[in-house]
Amino acid sequence: MSDENIEVDYVIDATHLSWVDEKLVDDLYKFIEDKTGAIVAKDGKKILIGFPSDEKLNKRTIKTYVKRFLYKYELLDRLRVISTGPEEYMIHKLKDVEVKNL
Repeated sequence: MSDENIEVDYVIDATHLSWVDEKLVDDLYKFIEDKTGAIVAKDGKKILIGFPSDEKLNKRTIKTYVKRFLYKYELLDRLRVISTGPEEYMIHKLKDVEVKNL
C-alpha cells in the first residue's frame, strides 16, 4: 500500500491455501488484483486489499471472488472461505480434510 491515501480495506489470510501449494498464494494475489482492480499487497501469507476511498467493493463481493478462485483450482471440496472479522477473511480447510490430504 504505497499510496498515502490508500488504506487496507480487506485482509485475506491464506495460510491454509499455502499448505496445498505455496504458488497458489501468488496466484490468488494476481487473481484478486485482476478481478477487483484494487491495490493488492502481500504480507507473508496474508493478502491485503485496498481501494481508493470512493471505489470500495463490499465484503460479499470479495468473498465471491475468493470462492471463484478456489473453484477455478478445484479446491472447494477441501477449502472454504470464512469471515474472521469485520474486514477479514480466512481460507480454511474443511473439518473432515486432513492436512496431509490437502
